[in-house]
Amino acid sequence: MAWSCAHAFPYRRLRCALAGTVFLFAFAAEGALAQGTAPASPTADDLAIVDCRLPGRVRKLGTSMVYQMAGSLIRTSARDCSIRGGEYTILDRSRYADAIKLWLPQAQSGDVAAQTNVGILYEKLVPPDYAAAAAWYAKAADAGYGPAQTALGHLYESGLGVAKDPVKALNLYRRAAGLSDKTLAFVTSAQPEQAGSGNPAEDEKLRRLRDQLQKKQREIDELRRSLKQKQSSDVPPHGANSSSEANGARNAAAKERRIAELEAQLRQQRSTLAGGSLAAVPPPAIEIVFPVATRGGDRINVRLRGATGDEEIVARVASRIGVESVTVATVPVRLGDANLFVVPSDLIARGKPTRIEATDFLGRTASVDLEATAAQSSAVSGATSSEVGDALKSYYALIIGDDDFKFWPKIDNAISDARAIEQELRVHYGFKTTLLIDASREQILSAFNDLRQKLRPDDNLLIYYAGHGQLVRQLDRGYWIPVDAAVNSDAEWILNEQITDYLQIIPARHIILIADSCYAGVLTRSSIERPKAGLDPNIRLDVLRELSAKRVRTVMTSGGIHPVMDSGSKNHSVFAAALLGVLHENDEILEGNRLFDAVSPIVAAQSARLGLKQTPTYRAIVFAGHEGGDFLFIPRLN
Repeated sequence: MAWSCAHAFPYRRLRCALAGTVFLFAFAAEGALAQGTAPASPTADDLAIVDCRLPGRVRKLGTSMVYQMAGSLIRTSARDCSIRGGEYTILDRSRYADAIKLWLPQAQSGDVAAQTNVGILYEKLVPPDYAAAAAWYAKAADAGYGPAQTALGHLYESGLGVAKDPVKALNLYRRAAGLSDKTLAFVTSAQPEQAGSGNPAEDEKLRRLRDQLQKKQREIDELRRSLKQKQSSDVPPHGANSSSEANGARNAAAKERRIAELEAQLRQQRSTLAGGSLAAVPPPAIEIVFPVATRGGDRINVRLRGATGDEEIVARVASRIGVESVTVATVPVRLGDANLFVVPSDLIARGKPTRIEATDFLGRTASVDLEATAAQSSAVSGATSSEVGDALKSYYALIIGDDDFKFWPKIDNAISDARAIEQELRVHYGFKTTLLIDASREQILSAFNDLRQKLRPDDNLLIYYAGHGQLVRQLDRGYWIPVDAAVNSDAEWILNEQITDYLQIIPARHIILIADSCYAGVLTRSSIERPKAGLDPNIRLDVLRELSAKRVRTVMTSGGIHPVMDSGSKNHSVFAAALLGVLHENDEILEGNRLFDAVSPIVAAQSARLGLKQTPTYRAIVFAGHEGGDFLFIPRLN
């Protein structure tokens, strides 16, 4: 039985969530192309990605000896394989062992791409053989192959098939990225405050202490909320006796004593820890995530594009011991996932600094003075855009918006989201766009196949999907749902794996998938590189230039594996509205991870106000061949 968000939340229009692991083989048609004759219009099954063995070239030696070279193994569409005279086998998840045998000779000959492919297949076995995967990744990684270094780094980061080693993982990521830790920060699958030091014993000690301090602080906060609620409703009803009033007073006094007791324990524990083994743990640090900021000591300057005063400034607190509180101009603000928070626009003083303070669970406080000024021109961003953009060639976007489903519940805003995203990318960033509205399975896969044939290695591709998704938990598979697909049959659904197969073989250097539906689920994920906050503009430009040379495959989703809201912000979904706002206000080179950091707390705050928890995600897709770096959005020059 398939899970449907329409069943889980019948009272709210939602876009169903997708999940499922990404594997390498999609379904191909049983008789896709007979006798090498291509149909005028390929079917969806003709466009499935398969492992294709091409025939060897026939060579002639002298006047009489004719022989055939060994064939090569490639990944391409079933239709392309048949046209080129190749052969392929239709595989499913139960036959990955056969696929490994198919790729082994090429891997054993030293082909690093084949070695990486064998490693991926070992991860996809049921059950996975992570140790064998690590061994094959290591062969290609030692030869300097970036995708293998990233994949092996993920195994060390997660402790899969190898001993967990965060330091070794980061070193592999750095090798793949080609840059040092002086200019790069790595966003891992752990939260920033949980990032490891490379010493497992120290990390475990920090985790236990953080949990103890957070538990005490949560109890204090809950007691204070309870007292506040009691005081606000403490109007005795008519006829109440003195006994009930006395009981209420005793309960309040008990809570006050408990708060005082816990606060004393916290102060004592903080004093002991701060002067003991945790004295060397760095204090909290505040950084501006969006827009681009320059830093001089404890002063941070951001340039705001507009003059309306309502632009979003997004910041983060880095702390290994955990963050107790954050204030902007002495006003407490809510800290969200990954220690991100939005600086309220009404607290930003124009013409003078605004103080931001963060306190960790040891009671140590960090502060910065935020100075917001209006952007006078785009001369700096223009020079930056030109120098980095020259190396990135053309930008393409495939935008898909599905509202009018034949058999599934209709969606309100997917088409309006898609049209707005298409316009923003085309007008503000110069993308060459293809817009699909209410698309069928054949139309979607044909668009992917066209990109496979048209794009070149120096191109960049963004894919945006807004529509229904479906999760079949028993099979651990996720799907996109075309508008003409039936509810009770997956024949016309599009497997997540088919999408990832195309991301792997489309030749563009940088590809980002943005899904306002869910795609991540249990996608294999790894760290993503980004320039450190507050870098000198010239150094940041050098880092971006280096990152732009790497193969990028990343995915941003609007809400993990949970239902996401289809409305909530005028004519757009909560996620699309935040995405559009950040893209429109940006006038600098914007990395995909920084775009996500800016969008995520806005989505979380807006969805919480509407009564639904929605947490976006951003991950590298290892199985699509992510090497390092990040997708770069480069605005057009004014």
